[in-house]
Amino acid sequence: MWILLGLGNPGATYSETRHNLGLMLVDRLLRRARAALPPGGGACREVKVRLFGSELLLAVPTTFMNLSGSAAALLMRRHSIAPSDLLLAYDDLDLPLGQLRVRARGSDGGHKGVRSVLEALGSEEVARIRMGIRPQAPIGDPAEFVLDRFAAPELTAVDAMLERAVDAVRMILREGLRQAMNVINTPLDRPAGDA
Repeated sequence: MWILLGLGNPGATYSETRHNLGLMLVDRLLRRARAALPPGGGACREVKVRLFGSELLLAVPTTFMNLSGSAAALLMRRHSIAPSDLLLAYDDLDLPLGQLRVRARGSDGGHKGVRSVLEALGSEEVARIRMGIRPQAPIGDPAEFVLDRFAAPELTAVDAMLERAVDAVRMILREGLRQAMNVINTPLDRPAGDA
């Protein structure tokens, strides 16, 4: 069973900000499953759902982004899983807005929430769904940019990206991580299989 951990910051102040794309994906999956996260304490909130014919555990940290590792470590202990059974979902400033990347492993890429998770688990063997937020225009302070809400003209691209992320989760559950990488990581203007 996969555990999908959507990264973001708790509280209404950060709701719908760029840094909360991981939480937004979890919310979308919860709606599909007609489920809700229980209120809870500790480092994370979680619920097991049935989606796309498979069981999936959806979880969100209750801590701020930079302390996400405590939620990942708790999930590992509680469910006796390996790092490779965890699927992270998060915003990525290195990818253009709307672009999606599925990876089986890798470094934190400068993302402090991912860094916290990898350090807590002592492994880079953590799968991830990276959701691009970089605009075409230059930005000022990256730390301020990720904590801003999406601009109205960006919302269509964000919605389409979240739907593709749902498709990525479906593909991972039904066909495996490698197939999801082959399909999702193909540019939208090029059919899968073309060189």
